Amino acid sequence: MKTLLKIVIGLLVLAVSLAAAAFVLPGSYRVVRSIEVRAPAEVVFTQVNDLKHWQSWTVWASRDPAMTYETSNVPHGAGAWQKWSGPDSGRGELTLTASEPPRRVAYELYFPDFDSRSTGEILVEPAADGLVKVTWTNAGSLGMNPLMRWFGLLFDRMIGSDFAAGLERLKLACEAPSAAAPETPAGGA
Repeated sequence: MKTLLKIVIGLLVLAVSLAAAAFVLPGSYRVVRSIEVRAPAEVVFTQVNDLKHWQSWTVWASRDPAMTYETSNVPHGAGAWQKWSGPDSGRGELTLTASEPPRRVAYELYFPDFDSRSTGEILVEPAADGLVKVTWTNAGSLGMNPLMRWFGLLFDRMIGSDFAAGLERLKLACEAPSAAAPETPAGGA
């Protein structure tokens, strides 16, 4: 009986220690990935400024083929939005908050099931030898939940690998011969 009591007390001390330690962990996260693309900035911008294109180059649509989408009437530029729902992906909403042709798109991401919000941007900048550098950033608060603070330590690895894979797919889409002529207006809604 004394051994069981020691184990229970030890587990309680460990749980309290881990919860207390969580509050010295970062209260926010920031994930950044970049890639260089051999395509005009306007071609890359067209891909990232139109939410209907996101389904082809982000990795999440391929992971959840049953995912359904609802997109605003005008799918590009500031104010454009997309909602999705799927058995593996859950529910989410993405709204473009800024569109600065041909160099920047900013967005707000919301997951209603977790009441979680983050912001992000995709920058398209000139690079050497006719390339453009595409940088994808997402950042958000982890709140006061100790579990989220510990989980936040994994965000860069988890989200970062998705961003890297998405950027590789974006590169392929932009460097394809058919990508030379943008399909949608580069500007806002």
